[in-house]
Amino acid sequence: MLANDALELRIVEEINQQASSRLDSKSFSRACLNIFLGRHANGEIDDITLTLIRMAIKANPDVDNVPQMIAAYKEVFGMYVSEKMPDLMVWISKCSELSLPLPVVIACEKYLDKAKSLSRDFGPRFFGVKPVIIIGGSSLAFDTSDEQVLTIPVSDVYEALPHKTFETRAVMTALGANNGMMKIDDDVNFVGNESLKMADIHAAFDGVDYMGVGIQPTYFERAWHNGKCHGPVPPLYCKPYIEPFANGNLYFLSKKALDESMSFYLRYPGCLAGELYEDKAIGDLLHRLGFALQDRSLEPILGVSTVAPERLILS
Repeated sequence: MLANDALELRIVEEINQQASSRLDSKSFSRACLNIFLGRHANGEIDDITLTLIRMAIKANPDVDNVPQMIAAYKEVFGMYVSEKMPDLMVWISKCSELSLPLPVVIACEKYLDKAKSLSRDFGPRFFGVKPVIIIGGSSLAFDTSDEQVLTIPVSDVYEALPHKTFETRAVMTALGANNGMMKIDDDVNFVGNESLKMADIHAAFDGVDYMGVGIQPTYFERAWHNGKCHGPVPPLYCKPYIEPFANGNLYFLSKKALDESMSFYLRYPGCLAGELYEDKAIGDLLHRLGFALQDRSLEPILGVSTVAPERLILS
């Protein structure tokens, strides 16, 4: 559940009240867009403004001007972050200057200390670029007081992981992930002491859109979430296996893959309905968009290990 669902409901009620009727989706989309444009022109760049343009997109996702609306969302979001979270923009710029993919650790409050430890080890090895750590919370915020922790307005529970990772990609895409993004699990550890070479990193990701260790149907686990979720969910994942997808502990998405998948997500956020595994969800979407997985481990490229003891159920 997205944290701004309550805000969206309030916006729906207020727009319908002002119109003195229950608007159809196309009329509602136009209303949201008009209010967004007015607020944007007045310099009102806040959560309401951002929510309005996203609602305008998903209320009428097949209208001709959707690409322009998505571009407007990215522009305004960039302005919002530049003002509210300048340190995040500095991090994005540093990665762009070094032509490095954005290193992003998906974590949660419960395992935040583990994620921070990984960040402290990762930064010096990755040319001085520490990963940004993602957790869920009530609103968007960036804390640099102790590592770089970005709070995304999504629930922090296990079953919200697909939304957390997709919303993270929406953030990074809007801010300009010019060299793509690496999704890193908080269980990853550095191994050995050999220094990474910038040229090797650039060569490894050059011309690649989607890379990681492929999960084949024989090894696809449909009960992995049992004992991890906080709310009622089906005991077995029942959607069909489509194509090999990258194991969620460590994989890479190019700028093109991020842009196209996030454009689809902004238009159709319901694509995550019933999803429990973020790695399969992004793999299925990328397959739909025509991106094939390059089945290659990032571990030797980065000098890391993804082997970690399984966390105890309900630990």
